[in-house]
Amino acid sequence: MGLRGMACAAFAVGLAGSQALAVSVEFFFTDPTDAANTPLTHLQIGGVGTEFTLSVWFKTTGSWNHLGANLFIGFDRTSTHGLGASPSDGLLGLAGTPTTSHANVNSLYGLFPPNTGVLGGGTDPVSGPGERPYGIEYLLLLNSGVDTPTPDGTPVRLLDVKLKNLGLLPGETYNVVLYDAGRDIEGTTFLFNLNTDALRGGTSTLQVEAVPEPATLAALGIGLGFLARRRRKGG
Repeated sequence: MGLRGMACAAFAVGLAGSQALAVSVEFFFTDPTDAANTPLTHLQIGGVGTEFTLSVWFKTTGSWNHLGANLFIGFDRTSTHGLGASPSDGLLGLAGTPTTSHANVNSLYGLFPPNTGVLGGGTDPVSGPGERPYGIEYLLLLNSGVDTPTPDGTPVRLLDVKLKNLGLLPGETYNVVLYDAGRDIEGTTFLFNLNTDALRGGTSTLQVEAVPEPATLAALGIGLGFLARRRRKGG
């Protein structure tokens, strides 16, 4: 039944268009400690074992009435889709379980089913086998249960997700994506409303780079200094 299963099947009907062709939506990541909420394209993290949190936002050009959002956050790759998919790289992962990784959902929204996210592989933009993102899918609904306008150009915070560096070494990079397959609703990202219209925003990519911890840099500096002194004495 796809990544969300029977609980979300009602939202699978007729997600085909948007209310107005002139309206567009952009989904993006931010650093939750950044008061300016600047969209991220690159983020430095610590070494293996380091946890980091990303905030997920959207912003529309033009006003669009929405009931909720479907999000697919890809932090690995896979060659299959759905619940049976397995991550292929294992460099990044969720910090904790899917039921605790999103405690900071905007108070206007609730996750459906409550407090759950579904791990699996997203669909491919074309039919057939191929590599696609692996990650977690969330379905968010406005607690009001009614369509709410999004003011033109006003960013809206949807949720925070906590990830962990499982194997990314200093100097290495990996992409985290807000994934939009652009062809159906399974494992993709869009806004939707009571009319089951879908407003898609395309794929947003964040490059994560592992950097040495300050303690490691300090130790390296001490070691280099010691070698330099030995060379001077030896000379």
